[in-house]
Amino acid sequence: MPHQQSPAGMGGWLLLLGASLLFAAALGGWRLFDLPDAHGSIFIAGPVTLRVAEAAFTLVVIVLQLTLAWLLIRQRKPVTVPRVIAGLWLVPLIDVVLRSLFNGWLLGLAPAALVRQIAAEGQWEVLMAAIWTIYLRRSKRVANTYRRHDVDRLAAVFG
Repeated sequence: MPHQQSPAGMGGWLLLLGASLLFAAALGGWRLFDLPDAHGSIFIAGPVTLRVAEAAFTLVVIVLQLTLAWLLIRQRKPVTVPRVIAGLWLVPLIDVVLRSLFNGWLLGLAPAALVRQIAAEGQWEVLMAAIWTIYLRRSKRVANTYRRHDVDRLAAVFG
């Protein structure tokens, strides 16, 4: 049941989430231009291989973050929130796992070291996804913003 007295629309923490997704995508774009200097002389498989892989991972993450921000800002449907929650969990973890696997292959890391690297790099992403998931599931603003308006109109007509 919708919360009639609560605010709806993009505002408050919901606006912060949308802005943070856009900001993360912008940082990824900045990271693309910083790639030639980011790794210094650590190019084991050659500078081109590492730069292409980093650019590919970064572009995938940018596109996924922009897609999540677009869903959050433009799609006012009940399915939006579960999709955004799934994306908040999957996008950063996909990024960490792909980068770790590539770097593990490049540096010849043992599987145990690779698992430790993925766990260490994924901690912040898991924490942030958990916090945003709790907010998206419990917020009255989110419930009012993404509820089904046609169901409310039918309920008003048919009682």
